[in-house]
Amino acid sequence: MENVTAWDTERFSEVRAALVRAARCAYEQYTAVSRLRTETQEGWKSRAGQEYAERVGEDLQRLAELVRYVTELVEEVDSVKGLYETYEQRLNVQLTRLLG
Repeated sequence: MENVTAWDTERFSEVRAALVRAARCAYEQYTAVSRLRTETQEGWKSRAGQEYAERVGEDLQRLAELVRYVTELVEEVDSVKGLYETYEQRLNVQLTRLLG
């Protein structure tokens, strides 16, 4: 008997890969902005410079949140894929028993 496949687990892998790329991109942006902040910190003595520094800090916070959020999504996709695969295996065992 051929195994029954109810879910497109390859699609889960594609979605996971896209999320990993997004997390990597956000982390690279975080690193670049953080480096820029460190390199230009001496020039932020004026009021405008201080405001810019505050905005950069807020941007870093948002990028860090994005990295965490996308990483959590990757973990969730892994978990859901694992559940689907487990239940597919169970379904196939039961079908084999019933039809075998």
